[in-house]
Amino acid sequence: MKKILLIAINARYSHPNLALRYLRSSVKDLPYTCIIQECTTKLGPEAITASIVRQKPDAMAFSVYIWNVELIKAILPVIKKDMPDALVIMGGPEVSYNAHDWLRQYSAIDYIIVGSGEAGFRRLLEENMDLPEPVIDIRNPPFREISFPYCDTDFQDLKNRYLYYESSRGCPYQCTYCLSSRMDQKLEYRDPGMVMEELDYLMSNNPDYIKFIDRTFNARPDISRQIWTYIIDNFSEQKTAFHFEINPALMTEQDMAVLKRCRPGLIQFEAGVQSTCDRTLRAIKRYTPWEKVKPVLRELISLAAIHLHVDLIAGLPCEGMEEFKSSFNEIYALGAHHFQLGLLKILPGTEMKEFADRTSYRYSVKAPYTVIENQWLTREDLELITLMAALVDRLYNTHHFDLTLENLQGSFHTPFDLYQALAENIRKNPNRKLSGWENSAAFILQFVQKRLPMDHHFYQDCITWDWASGAQSHRIPGLLLDQFAKKSRKKVLKLLSSGSYDIEPALITHKADLRHIDQTIVFIPHSILFKEKYLNTNSAVLFIPRKKTRIYLTIDR
Repeated sequence: MKKILLIAINARYSHPNLALRYLRSSVKDLPYTCIIQECTTKLGPEAITASIVRQKPDAMAFSVYIWNVELIKAILPVIKKDMPDALVIMGGPEVSYNAHDWLRQYSAIDYIIVGSGEAGFRRLLEENMDLPEPVIDIRNPPFREISFPYCDTDFQDLKNRYLYYESSRGCPYQCTYCLSSRMDQKLEYRDPGMVMEELDYLMSNNPDYIKFIDRTFNARPDISRQIWTYIIDNFSEQKTAFHFEINPALMTEQDMAVLKRCRPGLIQFEAGVQSTCDRTLRAIKRYTPWEKVKPVLRELISLAAIHLHVDLIAGLPCEGMEEFKSSFNEIYALGAHHFQLGLLKILPGTEMKEFADRTSYRYSVKAPYTVIENQWLTREDLELITLMAALVDRLYNTHHFDLTLENLQGSFHTPFDLYQALAENIRKNPNRKLSGWENSAAFILQFVQKRLPMDHHFYQDCITWDWASGAQSHRIPGLLLDQFAKKSRKKVLKLLSSGSYDIEPALITHKADLRHIDQTIVFIPHSILFKEKYLNTNSAVLFIPRKKTRIYLTIDR
């Protein structure tokens, strides 16, 4: 029996490849052995090539995306040299819309399957991997007839990883930058009853995270509401989180009524706002007035139980720096749990690529085809926004500096002005590291010392408070452990041991925690401003790591 290696090179270990599991399922009745081999882009071309060669497959099928395309290009010539008789099959969005270019450039490729691929892959295997044309473009059966991609043996390998699932394919919208907007990506649904049965099966394996990859999950609100209701009614007691990409403009009062019953952490939403500029939204064929979308997002955030992720794209048509600044400030002001700021990618096969190629757009010729400049934003503008994106991700999205950022924002006219100033600071100090909590905290303190020197102690208190609020250990980072902090801790622990203190009873969550006073974090502010703003006069706070407990004490300083 011939062996086919289905090869996935993923961006991260936690992100498995769903497409190859669909291919395997589509040919399970044919006389072939299909083996899925997954790794990440961190492995490198030599190690990936060696792992493929060791398998000695009769054929290998690569799933090609923007995150692995350059790596696969490096692998192809070596693979064919080491295994000249093995068939090389390619598929995925990176090869589906320029297949003949790939065949001209890479003689190692035997076949390219374009589009979704299940029917094309099956046809190739039915013909004993011998078709007259190298480009295989065969229309799939209706999505409801496509075989379920998972099998019992998958779940050991998928432990502690995402489970990708789709209840629909295609998208009803025509956003010019997205491949799902193409006319050949028509919207198709699985029967809701089938979806519920398949969810039951997935949930029997107790996954941590199920991510629906439907491009617009609530395009049919009647169907999406059925599924949300089913999840809330049946899986609320399990640990699993469910992720959905939604169009907030389609949310209804009935949807909100259902979601109000959701337990915290059960459902996560991603809302691709992309811009709040009317001209831009019209130019990218995504027009929904921001004033219609904003109240829906605010209501979702107010539900508290729903984790909301919002997206903003820089480099879109008709959005200069002033318009982008407005978009940034509007979206940041929502206070969503996660704010993803990214630069436009000019993807092959999209209307945006056609537009970019006939206008003043410049973008990287290598994946991920990031925009470099256009007639609205200069190269310097986009370099600055790239730094701002890294800061938003490191400071805002981690929620390690919530109180600090809240106060810093008050010292600048708008959130954009704050992040622009932070980014300019990095641009002047390109070797400055942001990885890790202590590096980020040191960066903020250095920034404050330069821009707001009179408030240095106040921001040191804010950072200490932020750290203590999420600490997993009572050991204070060296960055925060000055002589004042050491003396404060020693004094408070001595008072606690002797019982010479007053506790504000209403603020005690776990009084029994005082039995382990040596494992607490002692916080006494350096600055009068912090004390007046957040604490009672002459107060100290004990933080109990891991339990999110705060005990407020009144002591003589």
